Amino acid sequence: MAMSDKKDKLMPMLDKLGVLKKMKKDDLELSGKPLMKRIMQTWLPANIALMEMIVYHLPSPARVCGRAWGEEWHVRNIHEGGFTSCSG
Repeated sequence: MAMSDKKDKLMPMLDKLGVLKKMKKDDLELSGKPLMKRIMQTWLPANIALMEMIVYHLPSPARVCGRAWGEEWHVRNIHEGGFTSCSG
């Protein structure tokens, strides 16, 4: 809808998602790809999404210490610190 300039259908949807109140008035005057880009930046900021992915999906070296060799090998490929103790 943002790409096809159907703002009459887009604005109520953005309001329900809570995106409309976070956007500036200048942003709402955009159309096409710039509008879509601004909506996505407001709705799902990349820095927050990336940090959540790291926190939720990468294992903690302290939590994995002492487990099976396969998991230890996986951590060795991710973690660059030492492996002489669990504190790394």
